Amino acid sequence: HEARVQIATLGLHLELHAREHGALPEALEDIAEPLPTADPFRDAPYVPMRDADGGWRVYSIGPDGKDDGGRPLDDDDEGDLVWRQPVTP
Repeated sequence: HEARVQIATLGLHLELHAREHGALPEALEDIAEPLPTADPFRDAPYVPMRDADGGWRVYSIGPDGKDDGGRPLDDDDEGDLVWRQPVTP
């Protein structure tokens, strides 16, 4: 549950940044607030990535312990815990 809450926190900060600045940040470091960084499923930070459409995807490798490249967790418990933040019009 910790990872899901932290991923949602990161996603909400992305949304707030977009609303305040009119666009998503170029890098997570551009968000002034302190952000959660440590993925509880491994000894490394959460993985941020820009999508081709300019949105963001932030994810934890999830309970299977494998980095699935930001593919959302499926019914077989394979995949990552993902927050997708699309470009806000």
